[in-house]
Amino acid sequence: RDFINAGGQIRYNNIVTSVEYSKDQIAVSAVGSENSTADYCLITLPIGVLQKDLVSFKPPLPAAKLRAINAMGIGLVNKVALMFENCFWEENASTLRVITAKEAFPRFTFINLYRTTKQPVLVAVASASLAHQIEQMDDNETVRYCMQALRAMYPRSKALAEP
Repeated sequence: RDFINAGGQIRYNNIVTSVEYSKDQIAVSAVGSENSTADYCLITLPIGVLQKDLVSFKPPLPAAKLRAINAMGIGLVNKVALMFENCFWEENASTLRVITAKEAFPRFTFINLYRTTKQPVLVAVASASLAHQIEQMDDNETVRYCMQALRAMYPRSKALAEP
């Protein structure tokens, strides 16, 4: 709020095309809007935009930063929020994940929202090939798949009802 009160601006959904910077000032160009100049600037860009070199930087970004940008991978991640009547898992755990040599059930990482919200919610996170599998499923099938993993993790839980 202090930033806004001091005359700062926040611009959303601008397609930045170039950033020219020096010790004293930053100039930003975006599609369909006036060029902006400022003493300070924060721009968030998707890693794919940086990797495709869709924004020009003057002077160019340092070689070490460009190497780091080009070394990063991007991929599909799916998240499924599951709300239950009761918390049947360890309430203070940050995440839940089953670790076993067997691949008999899906490999989700579950984020425990109960810890911060006091609501019995787990968020199943799927990445890599599991995320691609989930992408092909309808919502009911996805929930069943998540529940299969939870039942494997908590086979004796009587509180593990459908979300």
